[in-house]
Amino acid sequence: MSGKVVFDNPSPDVLEKKSGGGCLRLFGLPFFLAGLFVLQIPLGLIPLENQDAIKGWMTVFIPLFSLPFIAVGGGLLFGGKTLTMDKTRNSLTQAWKLLSFPVRAKEFPLDGFSAIAVRKDVGDSDSPTTYPVSLANQDRVPILTLVNPVKYEDSRRVSEQVAKFLNLPVEDSVSGETVVREPERLDESIAGRARRTGEKVGLPPAPPVMRSKVEQLGRQLVIDIPGRGIGAASLIGAAVPLVIAAFIISSVLDMRGPFIDQYRFYIIIIGLIALHAILIGLLPALRRRSNVTRVTASPEELRVEFRAGRKVKTQVIPSAELEELHLPKVKHPFGPQMKNLADAGQAAGYTGAPRMPDGRPAPKWLVLLGSLARSPGITAQSDKAMVQFGAGLPEDELAYLCALIKKAMVE
Repeated sequence: MSGKVVFDNPSPDVLEKKSGGGCLRLFGLPFFLAGLFVLQIPLGLIPLENQDAIKGWMTVFIPLFSLPFIAVGGGLLFGGKTLTMDKTRNSLTQAWKLLSFPVRAKEFPLDGFSAIAVRKDVGDSDSPTTYPVSLANQDRVPILTLVNPVKYEDSRRVSEQVAKFLNLPVEDSVSGETVVREPERLDESIAGRARRTGEKVGLPPAPPVMRSKVEQLGRQLVIDIPGRGIGAASLIGAAVPLVIAAFIISSVLDMRGPFIDQYRFYIIIIGLIALHAILIGLLPALRRRSNVTRVTASPEELRVEFRAGRKVKTQVIPSAELEELHLPKVKHPFGPQMKNLADAGQAAGYTGAPRMPDGRPAPKWLVLLGSLARSPGITAQSDKAMVQFGAGLPEDELAYLCALIKKAMVE
């Protein structure tokens, strides 16, 4: 869903959104006509060469087969849905109509909602990634989806409109970490927030070893972030076919006699296949290693340039529009409760090697998996754009860079 998704505001106390009609009617028309066409076959209204063969159970089955087409096509062609929020009645009403006749309606009390939830639903090969906007109940559980756009900008615009109308906070978890924005501060930039609160940005200690290069040029802060390079996943992906090919080759070489001379060609082919598999596994990682991200922060704007070879993709967020700059927490492969075993153990009074919260030593494989978890990077958001950068850098380095960028933009 893209395009116009903003609610209409027919009166100060009413917010309304209508769906149905337009392109949906054109989409439903062929289904509806196909269902009508099939329905007429057993009635003899459409002449067929083998009309006499249609008898008995087929006269019942064919009309039943046509009903789904008529229902789906008719719903798209003649149906519509209206969602209305009325503060004078303290109600949200979902109503479905067929032509002008009401078919079904559901009603919710507006005071039963506590927040506007925005999340990211990652799609697959058959469906796109979407950014649903939902109303959450008093337990902060989303219970009613308002819109489901494919553009984050549309989702953010709708969430702000509804939040201002209902005077509810927006809980945005698109970046991987929930960011709460109060309804009266939805359009406030981080620079404006710092001026209002008198905030002074504190810098954490700089890491002793940094992968990034930081340079201060007057009022501009320039950060060059190298590519992620070759990780454990890339090495494992390249090692598996190599091990298999090496096993086959070693098994063949163990054989003696004319077999080697007879099948030498096949041995060479197997070796080339193994080499090809290694390149397929390593080339993407080598390509990522050559990528460079340049971040330029100043009181005027945040500019992020993603450089991949000769290609440069630039995203710019003016300082007056930058509303969030934060660092999502690293997610452990087995859930947030296992993210930092050392902290969990120390909180329970245990020191030394990483331990489970109950005091048992953490399994080595679990500690290893935790060390492989990497941060998604720093997230910058405005009403018009969202950009993430620095994925894969150590957490202490990202925290230092995030503070540097914020300081350069607000002070």
